[in-house]
Amino acid sequence: MLATVVFIFILIVSLIVYLKKTTEYQAKYYHSQLLPHALLNDMVFFQKSIIENNTPNAEHFFAYQTNYLKKILESENKLVSLLTEEMQQTEEFVYYYNLVNNCRFKIQFDVSNKNNKAFYVPSLLFQPFVENIFKYEKNREATIIITILVLESWNNSCLNISIAPNATSNFDKHFKIRKIHRGLNIAKQKIKYTCSLATTDNMYHSNSIKIKMHTEGSMKVMLVIPSILKKI
Repeated sequence: MLATVVFIFILIVSLIVYLKKTTEYQAKYYHSQLLPHALLNDMVFFQKSIIENNTPNAEHFFAYQTNYLKKILESENKLVSLLTEEMQQTEEFVYYYNLVNNCRFKIQFDVSNKNNKAFYVPSLLFQPFVENIFKYEKNREATIIITILVLESWNNSCLNISIAPNATSNFDKHFKIRKIHRGLNIAKQKIKYTCSLATTDNMYHSNSIKIKMHTEGSMKVMLVIPSILKKI
């Protein structure tokens, strides 16, 4: 009887370790997939700046290119980042995107509490979604508002994040992430496995990604992630 109990205990422990390792491998895999996707987009922007031969902006292109590339490479082994770091990275990305594509997009963060900025979030959290919003947005001077709220209940604490243009509010068409949306699919899986791996209380916390479209083509992204991620 004792031998059976010991065997079952060892089996359960082994299963827990296996599942944790599997989650870790999945998180690192999708993170490693997200990095070259970001670098590829960066190279496309750099190519555009060369082709256009825009001399007045050449110094800006080179300075941002060098800085952005350095930050992407620094995040190679960094599954999570501070929220403040992701906000700054997104602001710099929007500035560079505008230079290359002759747009006037703006980014605005609406954080419900200043202390929320100390939270850890999956690295490269905002950029893949902001890129796709730009792709579908017809108003090339739109302000993209990223709203971050903390929602707490007796058994859960999460960050509720909305990323959307401020000009439209009727987002009633569901957008399904398919295989052809490679960047979005990688970002979705990266967030899923990173959140599962980095929760601080070893309990399961749900996370979700929902995307809706406006009839005119504008995109809105809604994220729910745990607010208690640890540095990994």
